[in-house]
Amino acid sequence: MNYLGKTVRFKDEFADKLAVRDESCRYKLGTVVDQEILNDQRALLVVDDSIFGTWKAVSINVEIVSSSQI
Repeated sequence: MNYLGKTVRFKDEFADKLAVRDESCRYKLGTVVDQEILNDQRALLVVDDSIFGTWKAVSINVEIVSSSQI
């Protein structure tokens, strides 16, 4: 799947395991600016986030969100 240009955030079950929210409980959320395909089901994503800065994630740990969910 091509994630470039899509808005993503960590899935709830992944976020519960890590500290991926700020003090207001907002999720890391941003636009995918680069991706590297790891295998058929996974990609390493580089995400540009206005609050947290640039971060990386494996595609199975994120979900694509629409602007109505933000």
